Amino acid sequence: MPTPPRAATLDDAYRTCNHDRPLAIDDERYEDLSAARGDDTRRNVKARFMRADEGEFVHVAFVSHRGAGKTTEILRVCDDLKRSFETWYFEANLQLDERHITAEDLLLSLVIGLEEHFDETDRPLPPEAVEGVKKWFAEVIASTAWGAQLKGDLGFESSAGFEVPFFHKVKAELKALLRIEGDYRRQVQEAFRRYPGTLLRHVNNLLDAANRWLGDRRLLLVIDNLDRYDPKVVDELLMGGGQVLQKLRCHLLVTPPIALHLRPVSERLDQHFITEQMFAVRLRNPSQPYTDFDAHAPGRDALLRALDRRMDVDKLIPDVAARDRLVLASGGAIRDLLRLVREAILMMNRGATLDLAAVEKATRRVSATYRDLINANGWADTLAAIMLDHHVSPDERCMAALYQQLALKYNGTVWYDVHPLVAEIPEVLTAKAKLQSERAKGSPAA
Repeated sequence: MPTPPRAATLDDAYRTCNHDRPLAIDDERYEDLSAARGDDTRRNVKARFMRADEGEFVHVAFVSHRGAGKTTEILRVCDDLKRSFETWYFEANLQLDERHITAEDLLLSLVIGLEEHFDETDRPLPPEAVEGVKKWFAEVIASTAWGAQLKGDLGFESSAGFEVPFFHKVKAELKALLRIEGDYRRQVQEAFRRYPGTLLRHVNNLLDAANRWLGDRRLLLVIDNLDRYDPKVVDELLMGGGQVLQKLRCHLLVTPPIALHLRPVSERLDQHFITEQMFAVRLRNPSQPYTDFDAHAPGRDALLRALDRRMDVDKLIPDVAARDRLVLASGGAIRDLLRLVREAILMMNRGATLDLAAVEKATRRVSATYRDLINANGWADTLAAIMLDHHVSPDERCMAALYQQLALKYNGTVWYDVHPLVAEIPEVLTAKAKLQSERAKGSPAA
């Protein structure tokens, strides 16, 4: 898809600042923010895979807060590695249930998707490599009530050797089944759960065939958007059930929630995956007010360059105060910057440029959403502690705040802070003042 033209009007800017879509690898709106983040995670991830020993399968967990631009960087990693790797990119929340997934769900999707991926690249896997795998999967599926019903519907009741044709026929239905919670899906999960070793062996046989088929190149499986799931769900996927994913015979990149890395539910993430972190763009030092920039940090200019790739900033946001307010209010998260720009455009009743008044209306709208979330969950005290201490705590509410993007992680000395719009919420400010007072008196925090 061609890069949209650089916006010269607010209407066009609203479209080109769509924050829900990662940038394609050839999108000219991309701005490398690694210097402003204080890390080059993309380079580090590439090096992990490129420097793997012969026969070694590298499994990487790429973590950051949501909205940092992780998917955009992952797509570029895949492109950088294309000469040495065949990448299969899998968006878990789109291909599977967006609330809950299991290892069985994922392995079923791998069997279906891997064959389809190679078919789409006009290099189908050899039939002898996939027929045995599909035959066993078809037999297990047919043993369930759902599979038996489909056999009847498709006329396979008495057909000998139905297995492989049956698997081909039910692929579409199976993919749809894996996206929704229900009795039939649980039946299929349980059927495969009875044969954990066989399930893994068949999937690895297919992966082995794919790696052989690639010759000098290697297979890289990317499972993205796991950070959209509850950390407990992802912990069970990655750590439970015999740790199936760690045993896959291919290079693997997963994107678990940052809260799972900081506070393990069962086992530590870095005991099973090489962990690479990507930080938010740093705009200030922890000792500075939320309204100030660090004059020596490249964050402000880097984010404005990223924005200018999408829209003519000088023309459409001529007020420097409005620009700075947008950047500071984003907290260094590129997705939040784009979201605020779109909200500010909506606030404009008339005029061809964004002014500070519209930007302030936009920040209040977003802040109000945060305020309701914080008050409904009783997170004000936890966020006040992050504001004062700049680190995370063992409080479960602290992990929830990170998951909800109410607090961000920055490089340098590696510190945390609440989102700048959270720092303006009255209840959080009240909780901060109370905590400061209690500490001044030497009494324990509530």
